[in-house]
Amino acid sequence: MFISSFYRVFRLVFIVVPLIGNYAAAQCPDYAIYSQTTHDPLSTGNLKLPYMRPDPACRKFNSSQVEDTIVRMKSVIKDPDLYRLFENTFPNSLDTA
Repeated sequence: MFISSFYRVFRLVFIVVPLIGNYAAAQCPDYAIYSQTTHDPLSTGNLKLPYMRPDPACRKFNSSQVEDTIVRMKSVIKDPDLYRLFENTFPNSLDTA
């Protein structure tokens, strides 16, 4: 009985979970390709800069503090193009070594 239960858990953890992870990764575009196209929404400034951050599920670095800072800075950075540059690049400056 114990061995049967253990085997079911083992199979779930070591076989099914990686398959789900691979499926999720397959849904995320290659950023080298993603970054070559314009994504909405565009900034409301003169430059009409695109939003270039991948979907949160596809990001390799996630931090609620970073996201909170980005939202908070919208009231500080008044120029919409400058804010879009900050929004697109700030997370990249934190996940590099």
